[in-house]
Amino acid sequence: MSTVVDITTVGRNEQDCQRAMKLAFDEIERIDKLMSFYSQNSEVSRINHNAGKESVKVSKDTLEVITQAIKFARLTDGAIDITISPLIDLWGFRNDVKKVPSEYEIKEKLPLLDYRKVIIEESESLVKLDSPDMEIDLGAIAKGYAVDRAIQVLKDAGVKNALVNAGGEISSIGSPPKRDKWRIGIRHPRRYNELLGVIELDNRSIATSGDYENFFEADGK
Repeated sequence: MSTVVDITTVGRNEQDCQRAMKLAFDEIERIDKLMSFYSQNSEVSRINHNAGKESVKVSKDTLEVITQAIKFARLTDGAIDITISPLIDLWGFRNDVKKVPSEYEIKEKLPLLDYRKVIIEESESLVKLDSPDMEIDLGAIAKGYAVDRAIQVLKDAGVKNALVNAGGEISSIGSPPKRDKWRIGIRHPRRYNELLGVIELDNRSIATSGDYENFFEADGK
């Protein structure tokens, strides 16, 4: 998922903790294989390859994430839209040939961006993109889902205290030693070695996003 994942567990038996963390990492890898935009064998890639052609049968995990993504798209009137992939390609964020596209190039791609053209048949676990050249990218939601699944796997393994951090998508169980909550530092976006603040978590989740990780400058902007 193009990030580093840290899992911290607290328990009396080190072997049990190690075993639980291995299961959690395996679960994250499983979700990544299902939903990766970059893997040709993922369910997301199969959906994209069949855009405008036919429906693709997907796992319950992929179906749930896409269904939730469409729900949030409706709630935000399209501000969150998993069909944005063709526009991301225009700006070159995937191939390191970054450029500011022309207005014409943008307008040409805009008809491909429409979450309402993602057709879901929940009873059959089928997903279809209505138009050729459409693509979905679950990058905005899949990582958080993977963290949620990892937390559930840790709970199922009997872990009472843990923290899962996937590059800013963080979820917690219980608390660390000698504290009643996990303390999460939020990096200052402009001063690398400083914190903007600290948030305490207990059995909750937090996600952060910034403009300082993935960007480029053009004409001084």
